[in-house]
Amino acid sequence: MERYEIIEELGQGGFGRVVKAFDQKLKINVAIKFLHNISLLDELTATRFKDEGKAASMVRGVGLVPLLDSGVDEKGVPYLVHRYCPNGTLAHHIDAGQRLVGPKLFERLVKPLLIGIQTIHEAGIIHRDIKPENLYATDEDNYALGDFGLARFKGRLAKTATGLVVGTPLYLPPEAWATDSSAYGKNGDIYAAGLVIVEACTGRLPHDGVPHSKRVLTIVSKGIKCQDLQDIGVSAQLARVLTPMLVSNPEERPADTKELLERFEQTIFRLRKDEKTLKAGSSQSTKH
Repeated sequence: MERYEIIEELGQGGFGRVVKAFDQKLKINVAIKFLHNISLLDELTATRFKDEGKAASMVRGVGLVPLLDSGVDEKGVPYLVHRYCPNGTLAHHIDAGQRLVGPKLFERLVKPLLIGIQTIHEAGIIHRDIKPENLYATDEDNYALGDFGLARFKGRLAKTATGLVVGTPLYLPPEAWATDSSAYGKNGDIYAAGLVIVEACTGRLPHDGVPHSKRVLTIVSKGIKCQDLQDIGVSAQLARVLTPMLVSNPEERPADTKELLERFEQTIFRLRKDEKTLKAGSSQSTKH
């Protein structure tokens, strides 16, 4: 660990702690995640940490927080080293009232997120925990996906305690509420990405304020409809692109993220062009 100069602690939880450090070899700031002493942890937590490192090491590219190093320190504590993202997470920005609309929505979130998902899926990895807290603002101010602690990869299923649902409830696809967590496939990541995009541009999720059990029942039985998205502020045009990502039947969700990316780009920039045309027309009318 001589390579790293600890600067400050960024946070800690049940699994361990995260610190900001300076990498004296690469000459950049990094985030180091330390696992608590394995002897004090259950096997599930220790296995997830190892799997997180393995999954993250398998992929690199646009829309992904890169894993730079991993190992065990002099006290026998495992650690993972990622590039430090100084600008917070999408969750922080949503909570602060920031919204992504128009070209910014596409360039900063939709494009890197869908490219990142395509990359991990091609590598045989299913993230299973796509949510605003796991999307980090990079130096370029675009968002990158991190935290592979629940990832399923190369036919191996990340372990879960018996009877527990994998992932974060608000972003779980309907099929993930089944007792068999293997039901969460690649199209589950597509579903979660759709919800993240909705929340980034509106600050809300469909069926906000509805009791949890009723919300789950509605989503599992009916999915999320185009009107549900418009009710919380998504434009009709954008809702038509998002709705196929949020249907209850996973087999009916788009599987090709490249095609989905094209649909988003065409829709968002067409909306932008229409807005400019309307403004220009309004300006001309005012002059007359």
